[in-house]
Amino acid sequence: MRIGVGVEGASDICRGEALKPTDERYLFICVAIRGLEAWYLADHSAINQLLPKADYVVPAETATLNPKEKLTQLWKKQFGRDSALNKIGFAQMLAPKFDPVSARQRSASFDYFWTRMTTALQS
Repeated sequence: MRIGVGVEGASDICRGEALKPTDERYLFICVAIRGLEAWYLADHSAINQLLPKADYVVPAETATLNPKEKLTQLWKKQFGRDSALNKIGFAQMLAPKFDPVSARQRSASFDYFWTRMTTALQS
């Protein structure tokens, strides 16, 4: 089995693989980079550990949020109105705190991704 990671601009490759019969495909994981923030927001515990002043409450489904706007709001609550969110730095700080089990409960797309990834890695 080969595992590939698709990013923005690679949608034709992902779509092409997805149209093949399952037993003929490589496993391609296609993640829209713009949507990763919604996955971060699905783990309220990690967000609150990193940004405790923000007092974040996760909605039932993070897909309903504008994730970039929400993260920026939370960041500014923690560090002040004039502070700028560094998304790469934020992701690096959040990663060790991120709990996929928790995130799966609040993000259908993350749950789908995590289920497919773990299933593929176990086979």
